[in-house]
Amino acid sequence: MALAQTPASGQRQQPVHHNFKLVAMGRAGPPKGATEASVHSYESEDGTAVVQLREWYKSASDARSGLDTLTKKASRVTKQGTKKDEKGRIVGKRVELIFSHGHKASLEMVIAWTDGATVVDLSSTSLPLLLDFESQYYPGNPETTRK
Repeated sequence: MALAQTPASGQRQQPVHHNFKLVAMGRAGPPKGATEASVHSYESEDGTAVVQLREWYKSASDARSGLDTLTKKASRVTKQGTKKDEKGRIVGKRVELIFSHGHKASLEMVIAWTDGATVVDLSSTSLPLLLDFESQYYPGNPETTRK
């Protein structure tokens, strides 16, 4: 999440929050093991896209397997932990991933987590933007929660 700084003092101030506009939504082809999937595409004020993919599975165990499969496909895993709801209760496993699609292509950043029998997958070219989106739409984790 981007933090505003004053040039003279260098002191940290409130996080900078972006505005996101829903630009498209629909059904997606579910990955192996999922029963259904949907996709929502958002755009920040600077035009950077954030894509939210939701996958529904028959069980929480199947959802964890789906997240594990996604994690194994990543070029790099930058963070693993738990996902909490707005009341601070752990709802599932959470990962931050990087996908490289060729040596000249830009990196794709992914934040994904399980919540019961669901996997939520957020992707963009900007990790700070994804963290901000997560903090606004899925509050709960201290590192992404609005201050």
